[in-house]
Parts: sequence; structure tokens; C-alpha cells
Amino acid sequence: QAGAVVADVEVKGNRTIGSDKVISQIKLRPGQPYNENVVSDDIKRIYETGFFKDIAVDVRDAGAGKVTVVFTVDEKPVLKDVEFKGNRQVGTRRLEKLSELKDGVFIDELKLREAENLIWGFYVKQGYPDVEIDSELKVDRATNQATVVFTIQEQGRFRIRNVYIRGNVAYSDRKIRALIKTRRKWLFGGGLFKQKVLEDDLERIKEFYQRNG
Repeated sequence: QAGAVVADVEVKGNRTIGSDKVISQIKLRPGQPYNENVVSDDIKRIYETGFFKDIAVDVRDAGAGKVTVVFTVDEKPVLKDVEFKGNRQVGTRRLEKLSELKDGVFIDELKLREAENLIWGFYVKQGYPDVEIDSELKVDRATNQATVVFTIQEQGRFRIRNVYIRGNVAYSDRKIRALIKTRRKWLFGGGLFKQKVLEDDLERIKEFYQRNG
């Protein structure tokens, strides 16, 4: 298509996003010489909107040394609903907030994996290190609307049988234990393992030694 002049620029395949919004990302204009580098940059800008999972460009002969450039886009599905199955210890509203998924957003596998990781991280910090989380994206092809289903196997919570202090020379076990909130289980309960508490304990010990040499 070297030397051809652009007769028209068209957008096809869009369902939710208006053509004007796509055109606003395209620098190639009618009357300009056709330039593949400009088209490549246009495709990149369209992708960066976050609305589309695929973009194709078709250059059609329009006669008299001119071409029509057609951008065919494939929109990501729009999130309609989020469902949770198997969660018994953590409420659905809490999980909805943790997932950071909201109705009406364009959803893809990356956002799905990010939501899984956020939920998994919360469970681990609450003492469920063996939690298993699976997600499924169900798309209605007729409407391009999607439902995300999270299936959660919480497994059991870990309880702490004992807490050992090792490597301390300058300060006694009692002194170190006074700094931490991680506690072993006792006759009437307690002793739940929580990753966040452990991390905070380690940070307090570190700060104590830094302050006291």
C-alpha cells in the first residue's frame, strides 16, 4: 500500500464502546498517506484503553490510488455479576470488596488472576494457608456480559502448638516473647496462625534489635 492515500477510516466490531471513542485514539486520517508505523501506534493506543482483547486492521483498495482502513475490534466482556461458592468463614460482601471487581467494568483473565491473589492473600493472613481458590469466567456471547464465579475451598485453620525463640544471646526468651503477639494454643482455644501477625512480630523484633544494638 506504499504511496496510497487514505480515503476513509472505519471502526467495526464495537458493541459497547462508541466508534467516536475508538476514532479518538487513531491518528491516521482521510487525506493522509497510508503509513504502517502510524497504524501500529494507533493499534497500541486502542489497546491501552483497556476495552479490547483483540484488534485487527484491514486495508482495502478504494480505487484511484486510495485505500480504506478498517479497524476491527473485539471488546472484552463487561462484568455483570460476581458469585462466591464454598466460603463459610468469610462473608460474601467481604470477598466482593477484597476482589476489587465491580459491575460494569471490562473483565479479562489478568483482572481475574489479580482478584484471586487478593482473596488468597487475605485467607492466608487469616490462618488458612491451604486455601484453594478457582475462578471461572462465564460470558453470554449474545450480550457480551460476564459472570465471574469464585469457588473456594477454605480447608482448616492452622493452630500454633508452640513458639520457639532461637539465636537470641543478648536478650532472654521472655523479653522476645513480650514483643510478639503470636501465641500458642491453650486449653480454651486461641493460638490461631495468622501470617500478618507473624510478619508484624518479625518487624517488631527487628526494630527492637535496631534500637538496642
